[in-house]
Amino acid sequence: TKAENHLLYTPFWRWYILSSLRGHFSSVRLLNTTDLQNNQSVLWHGTHVSFWDGYLGVLLAQHFKLEYRVMMLEDNLSKFSFLRFAGAFGVARGSARGALESLRFAAAELQKTPARAMLMFPSGEIGSPHLRPIPFESGVAALANLAAKEQDLMVCALAIRLEYGSEA
Repeated sequence: TKAENHLLYTPFWRWYILSSLRGHFSSVRLLNTTDLQNNQSVLWHGTHVSFWDGYLGVLLAQHFKLEYRVMMLEDNLSKFSFLRFAGAFGVARGSARGALESLRFAAAELQKTPARAMLMFPSGEIGSPHLRPIPFESGVAALANLAAKEQDLMVCALAIRLEYGSEA
């Protein structure tokens, strides 16, 4: 399933996601150690620690004024199909052809103008941030190689840490 920009649905779902974050977290802080250039696409990759990770990606992309895309397992995207209007697109795990098609779509998205922010979780599923070694599939390297053939691409590791107070 491909991500879609829609005149009405996309702004609505992004507003909904940002409102959800405001309603569930007292604060969100960003420690930025990159020198992201204007109009430069970025591929963020990191461990998938919670349901909120993709939502936080929407906030991060908004902060950098970038169009947002996030790679999501096709099975999960079919359950939450509205997320394709917020920037999610599907990858079929276990299908070499499906994975290659998703990587080609992702690379094409990263080469578009205006610049894009793409988030992917190479572990493929939610897991503990304390697990070592971190289980990563090889998709990030393949995507970075595909996307960087046409133009510069920044590839950044993303660390998300959630701290819950007295209420989870």
